[in-house]
Amino acid sequence: MSTPIFKNVGQKINGVFSAADVTMLLNNKPDLGLLVQSINANYQLQVTRLYEINLGGGDGGVFGGLFASSSGIYSNSYLVVGRPNGTAQLARVLGPKATITQFYAQFGDPCQTCGNSIVLKLAQAFCDGNDSSAGQNAAKSVCSSGNQRVTYTMSDVLLNSVGISIQAESMVINEQCGAMFGNMEYDSQ
Repeated sequence: MSTPIFKNVGQKINGVFSAADVTMLLNNKPDLGLLVQSINANYQLQVTRLYEINLGGGDGGVFGGLFASSSGIYSNSYLVVGRPNGTAQLARVLGPKATITQFYAQFGDPCQTCGNSIVLKLAQAFCDGNDSSAGQNAAKSVCSSGNQRVTYTMSDVLLNSVGISIQAESMVINEQCGAMFGNMEYDSQ
């Protein structure tokens, strides 16, 4: 009888998927020639929590603005919701095309911020499962591309930082671009 090498709890594969298709559009045009290797985007809503100081004695409170319950003493708090904003980082390789000049001119100009957008179109391929007629040991998966499509649109984009690095061994010039954006929208099909 065989003995498992690792004594952990067994597992069952419950699904398989991969990123089948990813497209990045700059102002609704493909990023041909920019050689973007990765993108990281963060969109957040500014929220401030305020607490009430009320020491003047009160109606029913233990210490004025504080209230007692069986699990402790609580004070009033309020959420002040501000405006959303986002940041993005693009890592790219300096390549053979001169498209970087257009990118800097368009996305680095504050006067053109209103028209600038970065769109990420993502499609995932899911395996529909194993074909049981193929036998228990011969798993035949049927994969179909694009079972789920997701689009993220970042608008009002302004380039606000550029960094460059190079390694002596590969002599590949890497660039890190930082940007800020005002809105992010999500669409799923």
